[in-house]
Amino acid sequence: MRSNAGFFGVGCDDVNAAYARVDDVHDWFASAATCEIPAALVDVPVFGGPQPPAFRHALGNAYPNPMNPTTRIQFTNGVANGRVKVEIFDVTGRLVRNLVDAKLPAGVHEVTWDGASEGGSTVPSGMYFYRMTADDFVSAKKLVVSK
Repeated sequence: MRSNAGFFGVGCDDVNAAYARVDDVHDWFASAATCEIPAALVDVPVFGGPQPPAFRHALGNAYPNPMNPTTRIQFTNGVANGRVKVEIFDVTGRLVRNLVDAKLPAGVHEVTWDGASEGGSTVPSGMYFYRMTADDFVSAKKLVVSK
């Protein structure tokens, strides 16, 4: 494994260090070196504590696709407590099933579709679309039901 470690000094007029190289490993080793570095402590205000990671709205792939009998759809909500909808449509654009319609925390989420319509009946084999809507974000992808 190659190391990119290095040695540097800041504000030192004279730094004495001995370096050695190990040929097969390509790592460098240095003996201890000392010097005085003036330092000052500065208070840095932190507002609100640690910040959560930033997310962006995204619609992931359905897996498995083609599906039989179920599929999982992963999606990301980019806004804390933002309203998200994930719906299934047939090729004519008719709503088959509403999977998610809720305010969700920001982050990655997953929903499972069991291949049933809103009324509970199993949908026939064919092509469908799943769509995510959140704020001004809209994304749709193809999904194949195979029996």
